This record gives sequence, structure tokens and C-alpha cells, in this order.
Amino acid sequence: MKLYKKHPERKSRYMLNNQIFEFLQHTFADSRGIIFNYFDGPEADLSALDIGIRTHLKNSEQLYDLIRPILRSLKFGEITIVKDPLLMTSITFRSDPDNNSFYSIGPFRSLPYEENDYAKIQINNNFTLTASEDFKYLLKDVPCNIMRIEALAIAKNILYFLHQITDPTVHDYHLEQINSGNFPIIPLEDINARAKIAEEMYSHEEKLLKYITEGNEEKAFSEAKFFRDSDMDHRITNRLLSHRSLLFSTNTLFRKAAQITGIHPIYLDEISQSFAQKLALCTTHQQLNNTYDEMLVDYCALCRTHATRQYSPNMCKIINYISLNLSEEISLNSIAEAVNFSPSYISRKFKEEVGKSLSTYITEQRMILAKSLLEKTGLSIKEISLYIGIPDWNYFTKLFKKAFGITPTEYKKTL
Repeated sequence: MKLYKKHPERKSRYMLNNQIFEFLQHTFADSRGIIFNYFDGPEADLSALDIGIRTHLKNSEQLYDLIRPILRSLKFGEITIVKDPLLMTSITFRSDPDNNSFYSIGPFRSLPYEENDYAKIQINNNFTLTASEDFKYLLKDVPCNIMRIEALAIAKNILYFLHQITDPTVHDYHLEQINSGNFPIIPLEDINARAKIAEEMYSHEEKLLKYITEGNEEKAFSEAKFFRDSDMDHRITNRLLSHRSLLFSTNTLFRKAAQITGIHPIYLDEISQSFAQKLALCTTHQQLNNTYDEMLVDYCALCRTHATRQYSPNMCKIINYISLNLSEEISLNSIAEAVNFSPSYISRKFKEEVGKSLSTYITEQRMILAKSLLEKTGLSIKEISLYIGIPDWNYFTKLFKKAFGITPTEYKKTL
């Protein structure tokens, strides 16, 4: 299904440049699920305007032709809100006073589809029961829980940013039927077959997220292989922008999966921002694939080392304090003062819930952090030793060898 269109090179001073457009596109999609697109004009490919729903129907070009008169009538500096007969809304507005190019926000709905909505669509469009069932499947990707006032505010802000238009006229346009012509509405393909493929895809996605939350890197890579090998994956990666957009969404999905394990938000924000920046700098499919592999490795590692959902709320406070202060001198008394629990309570409860002494756990976490720093930075052994709160780098070397069976220097040579 076609969700996003690539923004062309800037041809006019009125247009958003590519970087700003892609930034807005990804920000809207990742934060609220809002789809933002650019079109060269009413005669362009309009499939992104309805997330490709009409492309799945026979006579799709004729169906899109029914929308073009509305788009041809768009006036510069004004906003047109189109209510589709499939009960979804799109907002359109001209991007340039010198040509017919335009931006669109949507489609979207304020509420998810319910059975009475499907019944209304069936009656208003004279669909057969079979066609109505097909449309249920096609409409599942329409973004919901987005208010008209929210999308309209985005359009007004973009118009102000580009053209300093402060109070644009807003028009409402209601398409009565998806097909006002005399040709039948027939699905282009076997919807049941597509549904089966989609069910398989979501099953693999569910397993992939489960393995990430468990920190099971081997099984996560095994599930990820399904998406690499599927026809859907090959079709998407033919276009760099779509490939990058997919991985931006994947980064958000992985972050949300990791969040349910109780990882502190500071770590979630750090890893998510890091990969967002890396993805933005990728210029080839291979670079994007390599970054995807890094995401699998790092999110699994984060869930292995920082998950706290198995602990009580009080223990989560203690563990989070330790994680955030590994560079400092940590003692039972300093923890007690920070989390406002007695030292005796912390010592007893920690052993009870974590299964090891506080000092053993702190040392383990420092060694895990040191190993990560060796892998990802150019810091020297002494610098890493100081960073993880162990000033004596000889002592650090002994602890590292005890933990991993190899010295930091020897480990660095293997990288």
C-alpha cells in the first residue's frame, strides 16, 4: 500500500526543501501517525491520497479521475477539506501560487471504524456484502484518533511558514459516493489471500518484538529474515525514501517494545534518537540494512541489561539509580539517600529480588558498560576505566577478565 510520495527537488522558493519536508513527514508519522504528502498537481499519481485504497480496485484510474476536479479547483492560499465516501478525511492545499502542485494531510479519522460505519459505507456506495467485507480489510490502515482541528492546524502552520498566510479560507467538500460513474466496484485481487499474507506478517512481527523484549538476538535475527525475504520487503526497498521511512517506523516500534520491559526512558530516548540520526544519514539500501542489523543487536542488548519489569516498583528505583550513576562512586549509603530507603532494606530486598548482592550487580553492570564502550568508541582502557567509576585501571582489567575471560586489551584486538 502506497503511503508516502517522494518530495521533488525544490523548484520554487515557495516549496519546502527536501530535508524539511522529510523531517515533517517523519515527525507527523512517528508522533501521531499523520500522513503528509506532496503532489505535482491534480494529474499526478494520486494513490498516496487515499493510501492506495482505490489502486486495489478495478477501474482505479476512473475512480481517481472522479477526485481530480476537486483538486483542479484548489485555490492558492485556501484549504480544502475532503470527506471521502469511505468516511475518512483529507486536507489539501496548494503549495505554490505559480503552479498546481499541492500538499495533502491524511487520510485520517477521529475514531476507529465500527460496524455501523461499515454498514453506512455499504449502503451509501451500494456495495455488495462481499465488496463491503473487502473494504473492511482495505480500510484497516487508515490512521485513526486524529482530530480535524489538529490536522487543520498543521495545514495552517505550513501555509504561514511558506507564505505568511495567517487566516486562510477553509472549504469543506463531501464526495457522495466513491463511484459516481456507471462502472462496477470490484476488488482487483483476492482480499482473502492478502489477509492471509497480512496475518502471517503480523504473526512474525509479534514474534520479532517478543524476542527483542527478551533480548534474544539470535531468534530476533531469525524472525527479521522473514521481512527481508518477503515480497513486501523487496517491493519497499526498491525506493530509498520508503525503505528509510519503514526503518524510522521500525525504530519507533522497537522503542515501544523495549519500553514495556521497564527500561528507564533516558535509555529509550538515547537509543531511539541515535538510530533516528543514523537513518537520516544513510544514502544507500546497504547502509539502511546495516543500520537495521545494528538496531536488532542494540535493542536486544538494551532489553537484556536494563529491563526491570520483573522487579517491584521500589527495586526499579534502585536499579535505575545504579544504571544512571555507574560513572560515579556508588555505595549502599549513597543509594539509600537517593531513593529514600534504609540501607538494610535495600541490601535485603536486592538480594531477595535480584538474586545477587548489590556489589556484585554493580560490578556486572560496569563490566557490561565497559564492553559496550570498547565496541562502540575509541576510548582508551584507562578512559573507560574512569568512565565506569573504577579509577584503578589495573583493577578494572582484573574485573573485566574475571567477567569475560579475556582482558580489555585482548578484547579490543578482536574487534
